Amino acid sequence: KTVLICVIRALNKKMKGIKHLTEGPILRQLFALAMPIMATSFIQMAYSLTDMAWVGRLGSEAIAAVGSVGLLTWMTNSLALLNKVGAEVSVGQAIGLRDEGAAHHFSTHNLTLSLMIAIVWASLLFTFAPTIISIYELEGHIARNAVNYLRIVATAFPFVFLSATFTGIFNAAGRSRIPFTINGIGLAINMALDPLFIFVLDWKTDGAAWATWIAQASVFLLFVHQLKFKKILWEDFRFFGRLKRSYTTKIVRIGLPELALCLRQHVPRKDGIERRRTHRLDGHDHQRTNRSHHLEYLARLLDRPQRLCGTELCGAAHGACRSGTESNALDDLGVRHHM
Repeated sequence: KTVLICVIRALNKKMKGIKHLTEGPILRQLFALAMPIMATSFIQMAYSLTDMAWVGRLGSEAIAAVGSVGLLTWMTNSLALLNKVGAEVSVGQAIGLRDEGAAHHFSTHNLTLSLMIAIVWASLLFTFAPTIISIYELEGHIARNAVNYLRIVATAFPFVFLSATFTGIFNAAGRSRIPFTINGIGLAINMALDPLFIFVLDWKTDGAAWATWIAQASVFLLFVHQLKFKKILWEDFRFFGRLKRSYTTKIVRIGLPELALCLRQHVPRKDGIERRRTHRLDGHDHQRTNRSHHLEYLARLLDRPQRLCGTELCGAAHGACRSGTESNALDDLGVRHHM
């Protein structure tokens, strides 16, 4: 028993900055962990909102240039979730087992894998930026501004990926306030530099991109300072190393479902974009989506069923017209089947 106590104390000393969430009141621990994580997510969203708020003062063309890159930045944040979630789960499990070696290895593997993905993704966007922006069919000068904005921001994507992974590591260690504070400082830097670069230096949309670049680089350096110089979690933290199959496989298996879920949100649903020509009760043909078609006809059936009786719509549906609200559902089924 004495030997076991000494071993546990030694492990706790090595992992000095780790907060064990299983100790103390559960509700308080959950709030202390979850609230900074939620606030950090809002901060990440605020980067794009800040850029759009300042760029909006330049006019609609500047908004079009920056907005065309917005989907790519959202996809970048989704890709970064692979190692953010992978770090939160894998490192958290190792800490729960009080296995310092595994926690350190998982941290290093997540950072290494995150950097590799970031370099590949940023290189693709930087190289094929004109081709990607051409999809939006923007005017020539707007497209050029969008390409420049994308290429500047793309060079900062390694900082974005690594900072997300650092956030996952700190969350796994129960120190979620540190990522919140660091990301808050990055947002403040971005908010301060946006008007300076956009209007004072007259860099316009490029100024917004450079403000984001510097803010993301600052966040990355602050994380490095916490881990390497202040040694907040481990005494000898290694950022990068050679990947091992066992660690890499577990990280990908953990983070891939979250990545797939987030990327799925960027793909338009078939029933949301599929359009058809329908015949309104007032006799006019028009284009509409499937969802709005159902909503409008459901409202008309519930509110004014008498208008359907004797119309071309009821006759084509081969259904006897009914009066009274209790029969509206049956009329609705017949109309939907016909449509």
